Amino acid sequence: MARGKKEHEDNNLTKAEQNRQEREARMAEIRKRGGQAMKPPQSKRKKKKIIGTVVGVLVALVLIFYILWLMGIPQRNMKAMEVNGQKVTVNEYDFYYNLIANQYNQMLGQGGGVLNKKDSSKAVTGEDLSWGEFFHREAVKNLVNDVVTYQEALEKGKTITDEDRKNVDIMVESMQQQVGKPLDFELYLQGMYGKSMNVKAYKDLMARQYMAMHYAASVPDTIEISEDEINKYYDENKDTLDMVTYHSFTLKTPLTVKEGEDALVDEEKAKRVDETETLAKDIVEKLKADDNMDALAQEHNKDQKIKDFYAKDGDQTLQENRVDSQISNKEVKTWLYDAERKAGDAAYFKNGNDFEIVRFESRAKDERQVTDVMISTFVKTPEMKEGEEQREEDNEKIMKAAKAMVKQFTSEEAVNTYDETEAQAGVPKAQKAVKIESITPVKATSLPPEILDFALSDKAKAGQAELIDTNQAVYVVTVLTNKDKASWYVQAEEKVQMQTYQDQHAEKVDPANNEVSKSYPGFLLVG
Repeated sequence: MARGKKEHEDNNLTKAEQNRQEREARMAEIRKRGGQAMKPPQSKRKKKKIIGTVVGVLVALVLIFYILWLMGIPQRNMKAMEVNGQKVTVNEYDFYYNLIANQYNQMLGQGGGVLNKKDSSKAVTGEDLSWGEFFHREAVKNLVNDVVTYQEALEKGKTITDEDRKNVDIMVESMQQQVGKPLDFELYLQGMYGKSMNVKAYKDLMARQYMAMHYAASVPDTIEISEDEINKYYDENKDTLDMVTYHSFTLKTPLTVKEGEDALVDEEKAKRVDETETLAKDIVEKLKADDNMDALAQEHNKDQKIKDFYAKDGDQTLQENRVDSQISNKEVKTWLYDAERKAGDAAYFKNGNDFEIVRFESRAKDERQVTDVMISTFVKTPEMKEGEEQREEDNEKIMKAAKAMVKQFTSEEAVNTYDETEAQAGVPKAQKAVKIESITPVKATSLPPEILDFALSDKAKAGQAELIDTNQAVYVVTVLTNKDKASWYVQAEEKVQMQTYQDQHAEKVDPANNEVSKSYPGFLLVG
């Protein structure tokens, strides 16, 4: 009855009265709980707005970092490792890692592919390492070697010179010409050395390497070696230091056919090779009684060009004062340096389809006195089917210019200050003169033997220039200084100095003997 009465009263209340009662009821409940009103709805909206702003800023920062990452900026600045206190960036580490990885991928990658870093390298390296672990170890070795050498050079007062940077610029320009457009070259560097590599970073790395390399090359000469060490090296390495004199010529197997004739079948080729070998044996027998190798070379070679070569003035078969580094055929070299070899011994050696006939004359210690020289080179215009007249004209100009040089090149200063373009208008420029200190057979391996023959002869006097004409080029060799040291002595001394330096350097750059550590989070970003 009471409940019904209450409902009846509520039904008789106006809407405004009902709202007022509900408000009073809520306020009473608040007072009952301690008088703390609930936060108004506006506070919730404000909080959501702040959270949204923070999230937006974070997303923007991530996006900016991602863009910078694609540009390689963090990798070129973040530290991945530290070597003896020197920072190694992610980009620098990637460079050394990719150098090693690229070498092995080229050698072993199947079908031009890449080696899986997780696969075992044991079959190739003999070590229980994955390819990734092997690449990392070798990269760290090379990195430590370069950093330690660079640090040592700085301690000795060395700096990256304008010449170093110029050489790097020339090298990079040459690479870029081969690759193509600047953008293509940038992509090439990234493909080879890592996503963050660019031209500037590459040049900086190369400049440091150039400086370290030049410093390292200068160190061996400063190491003092005793006379006992030099003599000991000579006694143990006579076969690479002594010089030999011998005669030789190549007996060509006639395998070419005239125009219009059918190509030789294998059986006919083999028959002609056998016939030429029989002839080689006969010539060796003849040499026991007749030592005129020039005449034999002309008589038994059917190729007219070869006959003409051996018909030139002088003995074209004579190889005088040749050393190990100047004899390319290993079998011939072994035969010539045999301790039992004596004057007049003769033999033939198969070389492809041809045969080299050799007659031994003598062996001696290389007592020739070394010199410092500067070499200027004019490369001749090669023979062509067309344009023979122009070739002869070019080569005549070269010879004229070279002869003019011989008269002027009496000192290093004269060579360095000579302006080929101005002095000889219309003549192909001579290559920049190269200076070789204490020239020996080892240092002249890539040069025509005539240059060494002159530089180590009694004719070579300081302030004198000699013109040397070969089939490929004309050389002007200027003697700067006569050294009072024999060729064998200088070679032995330099070998011992280099070995001593390498042993000392290997210990210095061993990662175990240096403070090498990974740096985080940078190292997590390599690759």
